[in-house]
Amino acid sequence: MCRTKGTARPVPGTDRFQGLPTPHRLKSHPVPRQARAEATRQGIIDAAVQLFGEFGYADTDMTDVVERARTTGGTCYYYFPTKSTLATAIIEEANRGIAAEMAPIWESEAPHMHRLITATFRFVAVTENNPVVRVGYQLRQATRHAGHSGAGSFGDTETVFASSIKRAAREGHARADINPREAAYTLFAALVGCRLLADAFDDDPFERLAQVWRTTLPSVAREDALPELNRLVRARARERR
Repeated sequence: MCRTKGTARPVPGTDRFQGLPTPHRLKSHPVPRQARAEATRQGIIDAAVQLFGEFGYADTDMTDVVERARTTGGTCYYYFPTKSTLATAIIEEANRGIAAEMAPIWESEAPHMHRLITATFRFVAVTENNPVVRVGYQLRQATRHAGHSGAGSFGDTETVFASSIKRAAREGHARADINPREAAYTLFAALVGCRLLADAFDDDPFERLAQVWRTTLPSVAREDALPELNRLVRARARERR
């Protein structure tokens, strides 16, 4: 059988073609396609963040997300089959954002009680200024919708708090007679409540958090460390970051 000049035909038993002397012409180019897919996925997440922030999780439908993202229902459901999976993706992105903000604090050379105080104010700041983190935090409240991503991240934070308090006791800032895990739970519950109430009453979350620390520090810190730690609380509240 004759073959038109320049027409490529497969070589039996291989994934190569005859008639194509330049192999690079056969290479696929996945990067642009992957970039478009990631941009589409991120666009859906961004649209959901806007809608969850404006109307809440319960009052937002997937059709609303499709319309806001300017995509198709099929595309949206390909990436996120349910609203719950979309919420989970937002929570996971928010967790990564919080972790990136917290890492320099936890890895610093500051005393552990200083790190703990600074981290709580940084948490408030990032939930104020980063829409994904803010909405992700709100979704974390509804752990029944968010699955392990919500509940698990709460437990991880409590563990980090407990470890910091335990080390702060060895450094002479925290009291040696307290239970680190119980103290961590109390502080974390106060932080969550502080953020929740500040949103509910449109209060200043930094001042609310400073109030939490002024109230709880006498139960957690050694008496001789209180003046230094209270000064740090005041400084962090003023910085608002």
